[in-house]
Amino acid sequence: MPVESITPELREEARRLVRSQTYFKDYIRAVHGWEIRPHQESWVAALQALAYGRLRDANDNPLHRVLILAPPASGKTSIVLQFASWLIGREVKAGRDPQVGMLSYAEDVARERSVAIRNVVEFNETYRKVFMDVKPAKADGWSEGSWYIARRDRGTASPTLRSAGLEGAILSYRFPTLIVVDDPHNPRQLGPGDKDAVWETWNSVVKTRGVETTPTVLLMTRWAGDDLAGRIIDQESGWYVIDSPVPMDWGEGDESYWPLESDELGTYGISKEALLDIKIKRNTTFLTQYQCRPPGASGGMFQWWSFAPDPEPADVKAVYHSWDTAYTAGRHSSYQALTEWVALRDGKIYLAGAFKVRCEFPILLEHIQRLAGEAQERWGVRPVILVEAKASGPAVVQMLRMHTPLNITDVTIKNEDLVPRAAAVSQWFQSGRVLLPEASSVWRTDYMKQMREFPYNRGRDDDWVASTVLTLEYLYGHYIGPPPNVRVRWGRW
Repeated sequence: MPVESITPELREEARRLVRSQTYFKDYIRAVHGWEIRPHQESWVAALQALAYGRLRDANDNPLHRVLILAPPASGKTSIVLQFASWLIGREVKAGRDPQVGMLSYAEDVARERSVAIRNVVEFNETYRKVFMDVKPAKADGWSEGSWYIARRDRGTASPTLRSAGLEGAILSYRFPTLIVVDDPHNPRQLGPGDKDAVWETWNSVVKTRGVETTPTVLLMTRWAGDDLAGRIIDQESGWYVIDSPVPMDWGEGDESYWPLESDELGTYGISKEALLDIKIKRNTTFLTQYQCRPPGASGGMFQWWSFAPDPEPADVKAVYHSWDTAYTAGRHSSYQALTEWVALRDGKIYLAGAFKVRCEFPILLEHIQRLAGEAQERWGVRPVILVEAKASGPAVVQMLRMHTPLNITDVTIKNEDLVPRAAAVSQWFQSGRVLLPEASSVWRTDYMKQMREFPYNRGRDDDWVASTVLTLEYLYGHYIGPPPNVRVRWGRW
């Protein structure tokens, strides 16, 4: 082509194609016509770094495994399928023969992923311009679950891409280029034995299909505290974990984090109305799948602790006494339980004390007044008394309002199930917003023990849990707004 015929448009097109070979984000836009949504930015950045070997942990050790936790309809599968097609092209351009494993809970699901990547290689015209050396080798094999592109080493037995189901036959191939595990759990098979089987397959089969430095990507919607992601987080190191819950800090008229939309390839996203409906009608599902906060399988819902010295008076914004009240003082009844919270001017809250006793109603009123007086003397601020509107709570509120000058607030909770409520607020312990005293004490030890054991101590010894949850809900709502859209743990790049 004569130089004078190269228009600015052609130059820009050439530049776009060249950049697509190097930068995954440019590839997504150029080849797939896909605009990255805000919640997907961290996924794309991490995958780019994974391809270049630039993921690192806090001690600057290299990481080769990425775990993306995200809700249904968030686009995680689409992004990673595009990553696999991009990485295949890059390997060929670098003079290597790629070998990729695409795994899922069932054979047919894995084949669908394989076909989507194969169709890009075969039919996408822009892809063929970006990676001109990637050519189908249909004579060698071009099935839905196993296919080849033209290779430099024709003696290589393994296909370019092989798909397999974790429930099916044992894998017989190795995948040094990339291993993708997308949806390892069958949503209809989530019993303890099913989760154990997935864990065993992960350790005895999947992990052995690559080498130590093989890039591995695990995509999951959370299903339970002891699902594959939960066990990896608890028992393995060397992962770059991206936790992507649905943010719920919409204003009036705002749409969801990925609005429902359609194009020639299909329908994507989820509407604000659908999310709110799930949140209201299936709260536990919403917390587990859409907030990535499943209840712990053996406690462990509260396992993140931040400590600080006692606040200075100038740092204190307000003081709250949160009471979980019982009906009677019997030996088998619940405690009358208090947690004392100091709200700090930096937005954090400090647990200043915890108290519980079994006593009759008149004695409870005396304890409330006495402890409120002690708190005012200690902090120089009259505490706000929070009482949940259940058990003896309404009577306590009525009597205190009639006969004391205390600042009383009764709090009505629509969802009385403590487990999903606790799961919703546990993130604020993880984020470091909730502070405990640096100095050890008997009550701090007992408080942390009770919190750690929840929800398996539910109904027996969970009074401080209920009091804590009530405080966080009152101060911040279920979701302290706006929460970060993506929480990244144990890695950087």
